[in-house]
Amino acid sequence: MRRYVWLVLVPVLIFGYPVGLVIGGRAGGMGGAFSGISDDALSLYYNPGGLSSVTGGEMTVMRSQYTLVSGLTFNWISVALKVNDKLGIGFGWLNKGAVLEENGYNEIDTTRMGDNLFTLGIGMRLNKNVGLGININRMVLSSVIGGGSGFGMDLGVLCRWPKSPVYFGFVMKNLTSGMGGETYPMVYRIGFGYKGFPRIVTRTIKKKVGEKIKRYRVKRREGYRLAFDFDLETKPWGVNGSDSLGYTEGLLHYYVGMEYNPIDIFGVRFGWNDMEGISCGLRFGWQKYLIDFSYAFQGVMDKELNIPITGSIWKAAFTMKF
Repeated sequence: MRRYVWLVLVPVLIFGYPVGLVIGGRAGGMGGAFSGISDDALSLYYNPGGLSSVTGGEMTVMRSQYTLVSGLTFNWISVALKVNDKLGIGFGWLNKGAVLEENGYNEIDTTRMGDNLFTLGIGMRLNKNVGLGININRMVLSSVIGGGSGFGMDLGVLCRWPKSPVYFGFVMKNLTSGMGGETYPMVYRIGFGYKGFPRIVTRTIKKKVGEKIKRYRVKRREGYRLAFDFDLETKPWGVNGSDSLGYTEGLLHYYVGMEYNPIDIFGVRFGWNDMEGISCGLRFGWQKYLIDFSYAFQGVMDKELNIPITGSIWKAAFTMKF
């Protein structure tokens, strides 16, 4: 019976808490360690301060699912756009859905839940080394235990140590956040990142000389090929506990990850966190079109029985740059 109780309890805990999931094919392969190197459309979820580092336009679509709880899925779509050298904006939508069915237990034969998080983010570069961002969130929940809606805010900062590949991120989530009369507790996250091995590309530029237009081939540094990140997150309570209620108060979560893109069309990622265990990921693509896939081998653990509650989890994402 304990197994079937978990099938209902895990979605309730996940749906009742607006943050804490590992989102995105790229960040998923890095174990969710991303707040210190956020620089793409995933910045909306991990660190809105990273929106100030977006280099152009980008859209990412992701689907994620657990192996032992097939009815529990997560979908994410985000769009980020560089407005000018100091300003970036973005929009994100996270959908969490659950349809759980277990024959023989009438009270939980069908459990349905739906949760949507809509995010509008703005990131501003205060100077060449510091970016500040803010998210405005709209949350809508419907489930067998009730529903509700509410608003909230996130605040993020992304800093670079001057003239170095070292970065620091700090995020506060759930500022004035709540739903259905319930106020969500604050979540704090810090990240330490490294971006090395600059990516060298050759570009053609045009220059007018007299009456003629001449073309020159120049080499430039654009982006990086190697990145590391370590994140530490504090939570008032969370899912990976061992008591009879299935949660523990006062949690510290750890996230470690790295990525390496030896060539433009291929990249590998590895990571670990204390909720999903070891993860890995691959990237394939060319220029504007990228496909990311990640797989975490453990899932949320029941520490009393030492077995996975939700099993492994996979994430597949498609990214288009424009």
